Amino acid sequence: MDRDRDRESNKMKTSLPRKTLFLVPLFLLGPIAARFLPVGGAYHYARSWLSLRAQTPTPAYTVRLKEEVAGPTRDGAVRRGVSAYYTHARRSDGSLVLDASALDGVHTRIIKRADGVKITTNNQTGAKTTVAVGQVVLHGQKRTPESNCLKQGSGHSFHNERMDGEETLHGYRTVKVVAGGQTIWYAPDLGCVMLQMRWVWPASNGMPPSVTTKTAMTIELGEPDESLFRSPPDFDELSPSEYAVSQAEFSFRRVESKLPPDKLAERRKKLESDIALHRSQYADADSHYWANRPRP
Repeated sequence: MDRDRDRESNKMKTSLPRKTLFLVPLFLLGPIAARFLPVGGAYHYARSWLSLRAQTPTPAYTVRLKEEVAGPTRDGAVRRGVSAYYTHARRSDGSLVLDASALDGVHTRIIKRADGVKITTNNQTGAKTTVAVGQVVLHGQKRTPESNCLKQGSGHSFHNERMDGEETLHGYRTVKVVAGGQTIWYAPDLGCVMLQMRWVWPASNGMPPSVTTKTAMTIELGEPDESLFRSPPDFDELSPSEYAVSQAEFSFRRVESKLPPDKLAERRKKLESDIALHRSQYADADSHYWANRPRP
């Protein structure tokens, strides 16, 4: 009976994938192999392969949030209520969408396709810009469960972010990430999607601080609505700089009729400055845009 047990034990050992049996020792040897042995490259391959085997794929989801603002107005009243709705969606192929619909009528959407194409749209202006940013740029600075959802790029966290504990929201473990007056709750098991946010705006001009919050209303697992990822075919396709200019001009037109003459002149001067700045800032992006026009 002991022989049978030994035979079964040996059979289990030899049933492991040969690749795993070869890679595990290299992974443990680590720095020694990497520095002194010709198999150092294989060590790095082993480490990458094993870490990929350990990762759990992020599921497809649709998360809907509402944004609320609470704070004083200039006439001394307290403003409180919903200001916008947001939809964060992810397909199983890794494509992402952020759809923002404000109650004042502004509706924008950012689509990041898995093939490295980024599409930004604005329903009010009927404009869009489609940029082939590539995988490295699109996913090079991102939040991952491995980094506790701190935004990473070149090995460094951004904006002095820090982790401030964990909480459970809607049945999901979240990490609290703090930066300045902003606290955001990200869900690692959902690829670090935001489930809650609180942003305290500092007091200014003698007025007390105000608070903006975002809270998840629904979380749905499974493939999201495909229409969220479609580029509107009837929108005007613009270069990045012209898209930014169109947004600035639209913002100006929204307030133009409400401003007194002195404020209007000041606002028009700012618009001209913003347009010049956009065309300067997006010069390189425009060159890349015209040289690498992606398929919408």
